[in-house]
Amino acid sequence: MRTPQPSGVSVELRKLVVLVDGPSFFCTAKGALGIGMINCQGLYDVLVKKIGKGLATAFPPLFTMSPDKALSSEGIAKELAGAGFEIIPASPEHNADDIALKNRISNLDPREIAVVVMVTADRDFVPSLRSLACNGVVVIWVSTRRPEPRDNRSRLPVDVDELCKQGVFQFVDLAQFIGAIKKVPRGSSLTSTPEEPRDDYTKITLQLRNLDPMVHRKLAAEVARLKKEIPGLTFTVDA
Repeated sequence: MRTPQPSGVSVELRKLVVLVDGPSFFCTAKGALGIGMINCQGLYDVLVKKIGKGLATAFPPLFTMSPDKALSSEGIAKELAGAGFEIIPASPEHNADDIALKNRISNLDPREIAVVVMVTADRDFVPSLRSLACNGVVVIWVSTRRPEPRDNRSRLPVDVDELCKQGVFQFVDLAQFIGAIKKVPRGSSLTSTPEEPRDDYTKITLQLRNLDPMVHRKLAAEVARLKKEIPGLTFTVDA
């Protein structure tokens, strides 16, 4: 079934909204994606320019964060703000952070919004986002299907995955952007190039001091066995 399109505003004038459920994103990044430090500018570019296709944003991308981190003048909050995110201080207690985002979603006018990029693994956003989708807004659900290393299970809810497969939401897996959103430590190479084949060798010198001739024969037999298993291996026995 074709999604109804809102009337009254030209499609070209409708804008992009990016919403990041901060606690959920950090759990996904550190767990399933194995990202220790976030490249905040890279994350902004992925969400706005790549996933959001560079559409004009209705307002800066929103990022929820616990008040103690959000109000700090240093750390991740400062980096996110510098990259272009608007930080929303909201505690995860009593779902205050989710409520803050859902309130922003409920205030969106489908006639003015073309695309909503929602970064979360929380199914609580389904009703409000589904309502937008039914009114012609393209909803892109951003998470990952990769399993968490602790329990070998994806955090993406089954019902959300099914809605994406049905086409109610579009799904984008953050795993394909790990290189862009992972901060590279200083001193590391930003890009890696395949090593060229090298005509190299490894030289190992073994010396055995033992009065038992059987031990020496055993060592020679083991080296001979390795020669059969490893192409290019050569050895000499000096006894």
